[in-house]
Amino acid sequence: TDFEYTVEGKPNNGDMFISVNDAGGPGSVGGTSKTQYLLGNPYPSAIDVNAFIADNAGLINGAVYLWEQWAGNSHILNQYEGGYATLNFVGGTKAYQFVGLNGDNTGVQGGTKTPKRYIPVAQGFMTEIVGSGNVEFNNDQRVFKTEVSGDSQFLRSTAATTPDANDSELQVMRLEFETSSHLTRELLLAFGNNTGDDVFDYGYDAGRVYNNTADLNLNYGWKNMNIQAYNPITVDKGIPLNFTSSTNNSFEIKITVLENIAEDQEIYLTDNLTGE
Repeated sequence: TDFEYTVEGKPNNGDMFISVNDAGGPGSVGGTSKTQYLLGNPYPSAIDVNAFIADNAGLINGAVYLWEQWAGNSHILNQYEGGYATLNFVGGTKAYQFVGLNGDNTGVQGGTKTPKRYIPVAQGFMTEIVGSGNVEFNNDQRVFKTEVSGDSQFLRSTAATTPDANDSELQVMRLEFETSSHLTRELLLAFGNNTGDDVFDYGYDAGRVYNNTADLNLNYGWKNMNIQAYNPITVDKGIPLNFTSSTNNSFEIKITVLENIAEDQEIYLTDNLTGE
């Protein structure tokens, strides 16, 4: 997508639109093909990703994906050492090693940066298009949030009501899955009164970007998810996790962050094969 927003040499300002068309059919939530667009923050200020997602309901899948390259300098696709981080209303998950067209990857680590709610100046990002029309940027999405303050995170080499994730009553759990080769997958689970177990919650759910032979994902129908929102926590609540492995190996699954979840809340990881 070409960006030609500068008017008379002045900084970009006001409403801006990108014409998009869903040519690939359903994608990360309902099908096997998808249409992705490369976009970017066009303003000389940060933008609120929650506002951007809310303003573009019906056109995008409710998440944005930001590339981080943590090592390597090759232009050969299957030698990339990087991947896409995911960001939506719930929060962000670190990038997972890019998987090339032939299914291989060469990386031995996951992303090093967690994307923040506020997208900084000049940051590019991908989004999946699920409708046809005009993706909108506007001044109401703009905020004064700097990288120095830690409110925004630039990832690079080395008309609904906008939810306020910081002030919400969402209970959030961050899981980390690590393989013996130190590839890591982050998963983000959210529990709230306005999200559901068996429905796609726009802006709160995000599909996995690409497949890997050893992986852990959240489940929505038959689809593997990276971020998923549910009804509130109850004593008998169970969350299905999709685990895959091509070899007999060892893996680590751990909780790294709990937000708004009581310290005495009992949480179990159940092995459906052994019953443990």
